[in-house]
Amino acid sequence: MGWQWLKRPRSWQRDALAALVLASSWTALSRADDPGRGLQLARGAANSSSAAEGRSDLTEKRIGELIGQLGSPHYTVRRSAANALRQIGAEAFDLLYAATAAADPEVAASAQYLLHQIAVRWVQSDDPPAVRRLLRAYGNQSDEKRLLIIQELARLPNHEGVPALCRVARFDRSPLLARVAALAIIRPDVRDAKHSALDPEMMDRELGESTRITTTWLRQYRRQLRDPAATVADWLRSIDEEVELLARNGNETNDAIGLGLMWNLANIYQQIDNRPALMEIVDQMMRLDSNSMERTTVDLLLWLVELDSWDAVEEFLTKYDAQLAQAKRPLYIAALARAKQGKQELAEGLAEKASKLDPQQTLESFMIAKELELRNQYDWSVREYRQVVGNKPVASHEAILARISLANLQHDHEQYEGAADALEPLVKAIQQEGNVGQLYTEIRRYHLRQSELALPEREAVAAKLHHYRACQYHAAGDWQKEREHLEMAIRFDETDADVVIAMHRLPESDEKWREMVRQRIRDLCRQFQQEIDGSPNDPTAYNQWAWLVANTEGDFQQAVRYSRRSLELLGLSAGDSARASFLDTLGRCYYAAGDLDNAVKCQREAIEKLDSLQVMHRQLALFEQALAEKQGGKQPGVSGKN
Repeated sequence: MGWQWLKRPRSWQRDALAALVLASSWTALSRADDPGRGLQLARGAANSSSAAEGRSDLTEKRIGELIGQLGSPHYTVRRSAANALRQIGAEAFDLLYAATAAADPEVAASAQYLLHQIAVRWVQSDDPPAVRRLLRAYGNQSDEKRLLIIQELARLPNHEGVPALCRVARFDRSPLLARVAALAIIRPDVRDAKHSALDPEMMDRELGESTRITTTWLRQYRRQLRDPAATVADWLRSIDEEVELLARNGNETNDAIGLGLMWNLANIYQQIDNRPALMEIVDQMMRLDSNSMERTTVDLLLWLVELDSWDAVEEFLTKYDAQLAQAKRPLYIAALARAKQGKQELAEGLAEKASKLDPQQTLESFMIAKELELRNQYDWSVREYRQVVGNKPVASHEAILARISLANLQHDHEQYEGAADALEPLVKAIQQEGNVGQLYTEIRRYHLRQSELALPEREAVAAKLHHYRACQYHAAGDWQKEREHLEMAIRFDETDADVVIAMHRLPESDEKWREMVRQRIRDLCRQFQQEIDGSPNDPTAYNQWAWLVANTEGDFQQAVRYSRRSLELLGLSAGDSARASFLDTLGRCYYAAGDLDNAVKCQREAIEKLDSLQVMHRQLALFEQALAEKQGGKQPGVSGKN
């Protein structure tokens, strides 16, 4: 697929648990003394844990004695004990961690200090390269940096980061970060509440004999994967303990941790089809997340809808009607739920009410419109975009984003005149010298530093305006007007492959025009090739080269190779939107090369990842028609329209 103006925004559903912890006060990451915890707590946990059965009583007794000596009035005794504990290393971690809450402040302080000095082998020889890169010097990083590393480990594909997350859950000196690491493994993805198999031997090896609460959770989770119902009582007990700890205003946990455990239990209840228990834990989650109830309300409702748990959806909508009606986004999600139920009249009524509510924060209306767009609610999305455009100055941040997205959306739905009309005021404003153009440049620079949004340069916006006008006149059959606007578009941006493709497809063109377009194709391919040669591990230029050639003329087999290479470089961890775009390109390359089976296969996979783009559906219809004609013995027609 050609260049996209706006990358898909981060899902409004709950991301990895660590993202929630980021929103919490970082003061919670520094441990405070808690006289209620100490060595006795750790020993009690060890006695009750089946994982501790293999621990040497002699070694544990020796570690306990050494920790006790950290409070000796004699310096030489304290120093000798500390050195011995350093020599014992990671095996002393559990008891040292418990000792950081000892009643004796000397013992607590020394234990805390020693935890920082214990040599933990964060990197193992069989770790994948991505894990080794992330864990390099992990133990020396700040809490904030370690949290970001945990997030990255959780995003690695194929469970690559799970062994490392087990290590963090076992050995990280921060109880909060250890909990985050454990929940990165445990907590179900609310968008797709399915668990993949984990290697039990790997988990046993990484967790060892640790009696830490986070390793207890992970062992429960391992049992849960075999028999979810058998672990319900254990998870209820763990949740009660965590809520109790939270009530004591401890610094070891926060609301997000408790919610993560509850999400997991909710998933178990859904798996075993226990709706009363499911709704009970849902109620508990709503009570716990009092600081961000809107987020939890939305997340829960979306989860129930995506699970097709319609009885639970109905009960939720009825019980929490008042909460849903208080803010714009929850009301829209309720409308989406009603639409999924097939209650379209109710859905439209809720959506109209939502559209009349004022946003509660900057850019909220834009983000809601984008979410509605991605959820295939075209009319609702257009209405929200237009409200932003109508209520904000042309040069405002939100209006700029809304105009570009609205134009993109309407073009995708073949509403070309509306797409051009949305862009025209913005183009007129930013092409002028002065404050508006500079403001646009500053906003674009800001978004270039963000991972989720990318705005085009000013000249590229103007090129798209004329491209959309050209599409408008093409639909009307006015080839002369189409040609004029394509010429204006290419003057603004010679690198816009979609404009060159449209020039190549211009009806009733003469030989002079066709030769000019061929030269532009060659020149642009040469430019993309130079980018490939200069940055051979960047997938973008491969994708652009392949998209241009597959939609015009050239070496179609090379286009297939370049497109496949772009997907390899993109990697499996890339977002669905990016992979969908690159798969869309590969589908087009296979089509151009005459491999219709693979063209259809790739296009269907692209739509599975991002089904909101209508151009992808139109391209799939084209490929399927060609394949049907081929299978029926007919020569497939060749069409440039997608």
